[in-house]
Amino acid sequence: PREDGFFGYYYAKNSNPSVSNLENFDEWVRVDLAVNDRNTTEDKGNYASLAEVGGKPAISYFDREIGALVYARSKVPFPEPGSTNQPSDDFIHLVVDDGGGQEVMVGLSTSLATLSDGTPAIAYYDFTNGDLKFAMSSRVEPLSSDDWTFYTVDTGGTSDVGMANDLFLVQGRPAIVYYDATAGDVKFAYALSERPQSPDEWVVTTVHTTGLVGTLVAGVEIEGVLTIAFCDETFGVVRFAYATTPQPMGPEDWLLHTPPNKEHPPLVCFGMRPDPFIGGLPQTRDHLTLANLQGTPAIAGVGQFIWSKVPLPNQEEDWELNLSLAFTDPMIILRDEPWFLGRKFARPF
Repeated sequence: PREDGFFGYYYAKNSNPSVSNLENFDEWVRVDLAVNDRNTTEDKGNYASLAEVGGKPAISYFDREIGALVYARSKVPFPEPGSTNQPSDDFIHLVVDDGGGQEVMVGLSTSLATLSDGTPAIAYYDFTNGDLKFAMSSRVEPLSSDDWTFYTVDTGGTSDVGMANDLFLVQGRPAIVYYDATAGDVKFAYALSERPQSPDEWVVTTVHTTGLVGTLVAGVEIEGVLTIAFCDETFGVVRFAYATTPQPMGPEDWLLHTPPNKEHPPLVCFGMRPDPFIGGLPQTRDHLTLANLQGTPAIAGVGQFIWSKVPLPNQEEDWELNLSLAFTDPMIILRDEPWFLGRKFARPF
């Protein structure tokens, strides 16, 4: 890492990567989006999420200096890395939600995805109000902040919701799995249309309530089945929940499954994609842990994930990492300075 704190991402050089050929971190290309001065309050890149939008990389993140949600999109499919102490010139940065110009902090725990029409959308956490929010662009390549609309999906009432979240599509409609920090539950919200225009077009439900669950969450649709992964801190395991109906209304509509092999270390973040393929960062922060499902599909209750390590460079640094598995090639977001505002999620195991 550079002397100043950088914010950026890595992408795999291999066009068809697997766990086995990603053991060497030299196979990754690093692109910087910002170079932060650790001696000032200026800080960009917390709570970032990466996705492919219109064939180009895009990133949502929290700008701590202005307390706002920001969207950065590349003008080219493979942006230049940037020079010493200078970020890449290939990215355009747009403020999506600044909390109305008030002294609030919105845009934490972001999750970026594309809607069915290819436009970007973001689920994110309103730290000041403890709410889950949703933003979507009217363009595949938004040109200004005016191209974005946003609103609150779940206020949680007196609860603090959305601290951890994951946005994905279910039958072409946006859906969000997220953490209720007050109750320690996994919650799920799904839209009734492909481009929901207001909170009235969302259904908010609960997935699992037993123990302290949901501090890490990920969702995906696997062969038409709505699938959620979450961390169960009470027992120290990763669990999967499969919806038994296209529109679940409560815990009774979910089938729980815990993969039989529990060789993975405690994780502080993870992601998932439809292969299914999952990955995360252990508490030691010295490597990535990636896994492919082996054998029978997990929904049958007998599949198992085989975990493999991918070393991180310069292990003495305190890395922050958000793993993005939205691309065909694995891509990750890294920062080389400690997290602000506490950890991204409530706490690791």
